[in-house]
Amino acid sequence: MLLSRGIAVGAALLIASCTLGEPTGERLSGGELHCPAGTKTCGRACVGLDVPSVGCALDSCEPCSLPHASASCMAGACAVSACQTGWRDCDGNPANGCEEETESCGCRSVEFATPNASILIGSEGMGFGDGDWTWEAWVKFGGEATTWLFYSNGEGKEYDGIGLGIQDGGVMCGITKSPSQPAAALAAPGFLRLHEWQHVACERSGSSVRLYIDGYLRATGGVAEVIRRSNATLYNGPDLDTSPVKMGPMRISRVARYDGDFEPKPRWVADDDAVLLYLVNRGVEGIRLADEAGGDNTGTLNNGMLDGKADTPCGP
Repeated sequence: MLLSRGIAVGAALLIASCTLGEPTGERLSGGELHCPAGTKTCGRACVGLDVPSVGCALDSCEPCSLPHASASCMAGACAVSACQTGWRDCDGNPANGCEEETESCGCRSVEFATPNASILIGSEGMGFGDGDWTWEAWVKFGGEATTWLFYSNGEGKEYDGIGLGIQDGGVMCGITKSPSQPAAALAAPGFLRLHEWQHVACERSGSSVRLYIDGYLRATGGVAEVIRRSNATLYNGPDLDTSPVKMGPMRISRVARYDGDFEPKPRWVADDDAVLLYLVNRGVEGIRLADEAGGDNTGTLNNGMLDGKADTPCGP
């Protein structure tokens, strides 16, 4: 009797021990993981928001993957930590990592050092009709009396193209019908600063022309003129009597690139929309500037054009 009672008690204890030791269904599925502030859940672990191997602060846990670069986290996003040997992050865009080989990456300037200094641009692809376009450049002015113009002149010196003029601290842009006065011009006085690099952009979008300075829309107006195929010239006016003008990267595109305020990039990568791109990335080679957009619009330097060398809007 005692033996049977002992067996029964032992069996009851065994059943009880099995029941107490078995995890609940919630525990079997892993349960809910509560991560502290400043972390996120990746798998069954809490990880920091500054860990590139799990995508920094992004919702996903995919690792940062940047071409030709090792990654770090900056402001909650993947950023370039270091470039592989032979590569540089030229455009400051972390999404494409270190996108260009060192030997082709640069951002320098040319100097309009004397009155009537000019760059003659070839005519390939410079006809825009009534389509959209964007003309933009980084420029640095030495004095209030500076005159600096970009204009297009067709066959027989018929002016018919994009025009942009800068004089006495003001900017004009529009469709040019003469070398000195753009037609359908916009004017934005007083926004240029002396001896500082600034970004200027003039664009046509549909029936509008817009003028941006340092990424801010400063003037807008209507335009209906057609631009015929032409070549173009950048030049200093004959009345240059102050410090020289310098031009950094310059780009002409067959699209309207901006529809609101933006942060100007000091370094561009050639894309399918660029008709012309001067980066001056190898300095002035003899008397020519290379068109990085891959076209035939090599710039021929005339009358006192100098290499701006280390003076650049792109920084180190």
